[in-house]
Amino acid sequence: MVEISGHSSDVIAQATLQEADYIITLCGRADEHCPAAPGARATRRHWGFDDPAQAAGTEEEVMAAFRQVRDAIQARIGQFLSSGQ
Repeated sequence: MVEISGHSSDVIAQATLQEADYIITLCGRADEHCPAAPGARATRRHWGFDDPAQAAGTEEEVMAAFRQVRDAIQARIGQFLSSGQ
């Protein structure tokens, strides 16, 4: 299980982006709306996931949406680490 309760979205320093090998965006439309990283040599990938913060329903249903996205991200990272894709 991936613990995400204390995490937040933060701006990444330009210097960090300059040193990155990969830039991977996760939000559904980040490939259209997130700015490029000027001068970055990184390979850019987009893995679009629905925003669970937009989930509606009971508390249980909303939590299920967050867990589903969390698990999908974890699986996608595993796939990337094993195949490089």
